Amino acid sequence: MVQRLVSFSPSNSGPRPSELLYNLNGLLEVLELGCGNSPFCEEIYRDGITEITCNDLSAVAVEKMQKRSEAKGYKLEYVSESQGIR
Repeated sequence: MVQRLVSFSPSNSGPRPSELLYNLNGLLEVLELGCGNSPFCEEIYRDGITEITCNDLSAVAVEKMQKRSEAKGYKLEYVSESQGIR
């Protein structure tokens, strides 16, 4: 299995993260550390990468993001240090 670490910041210009990872669809699992209220996971989920875990130390941020994603019909996994896997 191919494994790659790709760093992306919304402030970067250039290709979208999903454009960098397109050829790995189905073979890729993404872990976003410190997801906060970032739309990164939702964007790559919408672009077809669906094995995604979003992690943040803030239980409040995780809960808000999980509700926002569920309202959009996205099936993302959220993890908070204080809550465990949800």
